[in-house]
Amino acid sequence: MQSTAGRPQLMLAHFVAILLAVPTLVMFVLTLVGTVTAPLGIGILLVTLAVPTTQLLATGQRGLARVVLREPIEQQYRDTKGLGLITRVQRWAGDPARWRDVLWQLASVTIGFTLSVLTIALFAYPIWSIVWFGLWKGLPDIFDTPYGDALRVTTTSGAIAVSAGGFVLGVLIWWVTVKPIARWRFGLDAYLLGLSRREVLARRVQEVTTSRAQGADAAAAELRRVERDLHDGAQARLVALGMNLGLAAELIEKDPDAARQLLLEARDNSGVALQDIRSVVRGIHPPVLADRGLADAIRAVAVDLPIDFDLDLRPPQLPPRWNRPSISVSPNAWPTWASTRGRRPAGCVWRRTTGCCTSRSVTTVSAARTGAAAAYRGLRDGSRSSTARWRCRALPVGRPS
Repeated sequence: MQSTAGRPQLMLAHFVAILLAVPTLVMFVLTLVGTVTAPLGIGILLVTLAVPTTQLLATGQRGLARVVLREPIEQQYRDTKGLGLITRVQRWAGDPARWRDVLWQLASVTIGFTLSVLTIALFAYPIWSIVWFGLWKGLPDIFDTPYGDALRVTTTSGAIAVSAGGFVLGVLIWWVTVKPIARWRFGLDAYLLGLSRREVLARRVQEVTTSRAQGADAAAAELRRVERDLHDGAQARLVALGMNLGLAAELIEKDPDAARQLLLEARDNSGVALQDIRSVVRGIHPPVLADRGLADAIRAVAVDLPIDFDLDLRPPQLPPRWNRPSISVSPNAWPTWASTRGRRPAGCVWRRTTGCCTSRSVTTVSAARTGAAAAYRGLRDGSRSSTARWRCRALPVGRPS
């Protein structure tokens, strides 16, 4: 079953919706009259008043529907800033969102208003059952037929039974129906005031296109990093190794001591080159990540930094494709931070929090540090195609971040 707000919030939302029905009806009439009389000139003035006011009312109703349904409701209107009066009205006339607002006005003052009044009536009925008993005690000849001539109450015990039965039945009916009615009433508002299906699909296509482009850019950047590390590290040392072996081959008969020294250097270079290659491989997928998990892998990165870190890492269970970006952000962010803070201790806190619709992995870092903030923005952009959300926020200097 779809989640909704609590019953007290639902009753308050219905009450506010009933209050908004009056100005909504007025704006609906003004919009219709203004649209019909627009060729006469006076209709333009009415539309200029009705359309912005309708937008405010629709925004308020979206807020109510968002609270009741516990889901985001968005709408996009065409921009009219800086336009003249006639051009602005023409832009409004060509905006599908404005016409959906007009359709919402009609539905709100008819179906929506009826459902809200019904909910208030169901809530008031148990109270009326108790009030009726007091009225019957004072004026039994007038209030002796609470349900018409089909039932006539003449005794106190009968009045108590009718009052108690009406109260219990009314509470049960209200309790069972208040949430379904709220979903129907405010679900209609969300459908009419939210984005159309075509707009939702267009936005989703844009997000998928952007995420694919970012994924391709991230893969290309990772490939360039591996190539750069191999070129600047292992390749250079292997070239030096080959040169030393070549010189040693030439000097092995003329100067055995010099050849021996070159061979020793070649042996050292081979070990360093092997270490560089291992570093590149570990950068692709660190063994500690597979053996001990994400938190220990980040701690392993922090060990080599020239600053004491106080790490409080409680990362959530992430898909494997996120582990590598999560680790790569650390050496990009923390050295920049260390260079600005000197040797003073710092801290990193990574915890799991819960959001409205999805779970979030929140990583905090000092956004005042350009390198750190850029690194975390890169991580956020790299994971945009997933359901997780990454947030980079600024914290005062001196506090763990």
